[in-house]
Amino acid sequence: MKKLVLISIGLLAVAALTLVGFPWAAAPQHRITYETYEKLRPRMSREEVFDLIGPPGDYRSGKVSESQVELRLSATSFNNPLGGYEAQWLTDDVQIGVNFDEKGRVSTFGYTGPAPETFLEKLCRWLQLPW
Repeated sequence: MKKLVLISIGLLAVAALTLVGFPWAAAPQHRITYETYEKLRPRMSREEVFDLIGPPGDYRSGKVSESQVELRLSATSFNNPLGGYEAQWLTDDVQIGVNFDEKGRVSTFGYTGPAPETFLEKLCRWLQLPW
């Protein structure tokens, strides 16, 4: 009887660790998310933005099609012809763009991507349940 109880407790522990560990392991390896975008503020320094999001660039997976070549080339930082500096971060689902003024401070920023998921939506997606 004790052996059955120990096996049951062990299986429950493995199931609990799987439920907690899978979402953590499946999380993106970059910080280009809506939650990160919400932390951007006008007048932040370039260093603060790069510390928050990471270096600008193309973080998409897979091959890039011919139509995406121009977008890929513009994915890194470049000088803005109107003065200042622009940086972009791209993933498969999200794009964050930040414009810096001549002093290296955030002047404008934008987000393109899906709205943030609720906990229930994330859970259904993680468990691959239809919603």
